[in-house]
Amino acid sequence: MKSVIDRLKNRKSILVVILFLILLVGVSISFIPNFLNVKSNNSNKNERLDNYKIAYTYNGESTDKTYEWLIANKAVNTVTCQNGTTASWNYDTNSIDLSDLIIPDYCTIDFNDGYTVTLTATNGTITSATSVVTGYNGVVNYNITPDDGYKLEGSTISCTGSATGTTTTTGVKITSITETQTCTIMLKTIFPTLYEKILADNPTVSTR
Repeated sequence: MKSVIDRLKNRKSILVVILFLILLVGVSISFIPNFLNVKSNNSNKNERLDNYKIAYTYNGESTDKTYEWLIANKAVNTVTCQNGTTASWNYDTNSIDLSDLIIPDYCTIDFNDGYTVTLTATNGTITSATSVVTGYNGVVNYNITPDDGYKLEGSTISCTGSATGTTTTTGVKITSITETQTCTIMLKTIFPTLYEKILADNPTVSTR
């Protein structure tokens, strides 16, 4: 009788270990929230999509990062389905487009390191990080200290990709980031007023 009880205890211990390992993996490969809208070009969409499970990884590995953090800071690399359903990521709706459905199926969204935006400045010093990584359609900010005789307002900003830049009171904001790229800012010269110019050109005249 005792040996039977011992065997049952051992089996129970093994089961607990197995459940723990499954839970450990499940923490990092979590199911996508229900608000994620999955689309299909097939009929009976709602009925078919009930047979799909969606999970995510980061650089092909399980991760403890949340889906919300990944979508804000990283970029979707691939969407693959285990049984062969064709899947692609739609950034306009933050959803998966499915076609050639195979039911049931298990699809995984794999995120990678996102897009790196590097800023260079002429006539000023960047006091924050010069390269920043962000997710699709992300926004990054840089702090810049103008050199003597230059200002941020009215400066010229250009990017090698599709992003756009605007000046702020403390530096530059880059928006609409959908690819890795380099941006440059050329700070604007501060031109003296007519009064300041007259004073500069006539330094020996003490009275106006």
